[in-house]
Amino acid sequence: MIGKTRLIKELEAASQASRALIPSIDIVFLLDTTGSMWSYLNDLQSGVYLLTRILLDWSESPAFGLVEILDQCDFSRHGAFEVEEIDANSVERFQKFVFALGRGTTNCNVTAPEAIHLAMRRAIELNWRSRV
Repeated sequence: MIGKTRLIKELEAASQASRALIPSIDIVFLLDTTGSMWSYLNDLQSGVYLLTRILLDWSESPAFGLVEILDQCDFSRHGAFEVEEIDANSVERFQKFVFALGRGTTNCNVTAPEAIHLAMRRAIELNWRSRV
């Protein structure tokens, strides 16, 4: 298995020669941070961050947003990152936001489904760019 650090270095080297292979793009992530995902949360957060780094290097103009999925009884406490064009300066702020998620759950609901429908509705309500 290839290590994350090595993978990032290889992707950075490849991106130097292949900049802007992906046109401008807006992506909103929905990240489940409920108790059932707790053991996977760090890997999920790392994956989101790695994907943003790849798109930052390979896209003309990437913009990202994120909505946290919580249980229905906790959803009023969800975190959301408005859709924003990400550049070398703002990627660190996005990273801090992503890795801060998972603190809003109270594990109030152990049997009912997560509030995916509410997170999707919230994602639609984010401030998407009008033209990409």
